[in-house]
Amino acid sequence: SLYIGAEKVLLTDNKTTSEEGLILSPSLLQAYGLSELVLGGRYGIDFIDSFNLSLESLVLQTPKLSGADGVTATINAVNDVSLGNLSGVAVLGSNQGVLTNSTASLVLNADKIEFIGGDMLFNGFDNVAMTGNRGVVSRRDSTLKFTDSDATDLSVTMSAPVIYSASGVKTKIDATGYNLTILQSGTVAEEAALQSLGASYQLTADNIELDSQIYLPSGSIELQAEDSINLTRNAVLDTSGSWTVFSQVGAATPGGSILLESKSIDVQTGSIMSVAAAEEGGDAGRLSIISESDLALAGTIYGQSTTGRSGQFYLQADRNDSLQAGQGLWEKLNSGGFNELVSMRVFNGDITLSETDSISAHSISLTADKGAIVLNTGSVLDASGQESGRIELWAANDVVL
Repeated sequence: SLYIGAEKVLLTDNKTTSEEGLILSPSLLQAYGLSELVLGGRYGIDFIDSFNLSLESLVLQTPKLSGADGVTATINAVNDVSLGNLSGVAVLGSNQGVLTNSTASLVLNADKIEFIGGDMLFNGFDNVAMTGNRGVVSRRDSTLKFTDSDATDLSVTMSAPVIYSASGVKTKIDATGYNLTILQSGTVAEEAALQSLGASYQLTADNIELDSQIYLPSGSIELQAEDSINLTRNAVLDTSGSWTVFSQVGAATPGGSILLESKSIDVQTGSIMSVAAAEEGGDAGRLSIISESDLALAGTIYGQSTTGRSGQFYLQADRNDSLQAGQGLWEKLNSGGFNELVSMRVFNGDITLSETDSISAHSISLTADKGAIVLNTGSVLDASGQESGRIELWAANDVVL
């Protein structure tokens, strides 16, 4: 193992570089045949030249990774690649050192990709690809921000069988200006590692495509995209409750929350979103969807609870007709167990229930900002139960019963 720390680390085989910092040769590091390499750059680690480095494990501790113009840095680890900033030096929220003309690429391949804590800026990379063959895991609160202010067609790709986290850990990935893609690959990590509770994941990008699993029992998942969110047939967002033993006493933790927010949202057939309670009991959680234009909900959603409160469903959409065509929204909600609360707000047009449509929930709220609400003969709004329910109908124009 080798640990190297400096104010700034420069990875280059060019000993005459004009940059200031500790110069490390990737070729020399490769020749050492290291089992573990820990690089600490208090103010940054810069990739000055293209290189390909293979080793057992790698830890990069720094507030900022920067790539020079045209550089492709490829790192292959048999075990883990760990990324974090434990120095306390903050660079997020400023443009300090942003490479406005850089077209660098960074490729990280490992058994697992680990986020080990702190704020980290990926600076000047057009393309970043991370592959964790057994998963991507957050160990401590982490924020990853990607910045390349002068380029287009930017991409961040994460490939893993599952994204998961230690209990209570908060992870934010800010890829604003980038296309963020999460692909399915590898084999799932050990089951015990997936039982952590109450973690949160927030993903932000221009476009988000999910083709893998994010698994955070009793946790929170937020996907927020400027233009589009696409959940493919392999996509799984799971914050369902769990049966957990505390001091030899079992207890059911509640379902968590899922939020999708974008102009266009496409949830394809085969995809799954679950905020259900544990099979042993407890309350289910909340599924929220906000779409400014196109919205397709063809996937499967779960919000069941056997003994506690069932799921809550919040929807804000541009138009009711574009949402419901051929998708059976109300049937999907009823069969998925979202019987605690159903709230739908439409920005334009009417909300119309056909003669076969039925909404069953303890609390029902329908709002048409610029249209009417029309309940055709045979349609049902059912808020009955052991406790009195609530039905609210709000419309700019008529409410037709």
